Amino acid sequence: MAEAERDEELWAQAYPRLVGWTIKRHRASLEDAEEVVQEAITQLYEAETDIGSDLRGALDAAGSRINGIMRNRWTKKIDKIIKPTSDGTLPDSRSGGDPETHIGRKQWASHAITLLLERVQGDATLEGVVMNGDGKPRDVAAELGVDVAAVYNARRRLKAHVAAVRDELEGGE
Repeated sequence: MAEAERDEELWAQAYPRLVGWTIKRHRASLEDAEEVVQEAITQLYEAETDIGSDLRGALDAAGSRINGIMRNRWTKKIDKIIKPTSDGTLPDSRSGGDPETHIGRKQWASHAITLLLERVQGDATLEGVVMNGDGKPRDVAAELGVDVAAVYNARRRLKAHVAAVRDELEGGE
């Protein structure tokens, strides 16, 4: 089998898996997932990346590119929300600055936590991770009286709730 045919067959197998993975992992729409997967595959071809001849190599290489593309998209969204000051620096909410802006951010964050707690109400591990989740997993596990695996699992499950709250707060964007 010629190399071009092998590559075509390999990507024919990898493409639907990568689209599905992108939708699930990055909560992307079908259209966005297809666009990002195509961009990742194009980048791999343009860089002449050696992915080997197996499906696993193709999935790993493209998955890495997809993560990078999605991270860049997320960063660009954040940059649109947080506008730099006139001297090009980002506003520091901890500094004096505008007290109304600082209070507004605190109220927004407090509202977001309240919405998140409402979504996970009844799941003690998720509630505990929301309230203590910024610590080391073993410390959070010890405080909640669960094993570390339960904390990692709760953090994974929490991602969907965080995304839903973010969407709600951003007006369904």
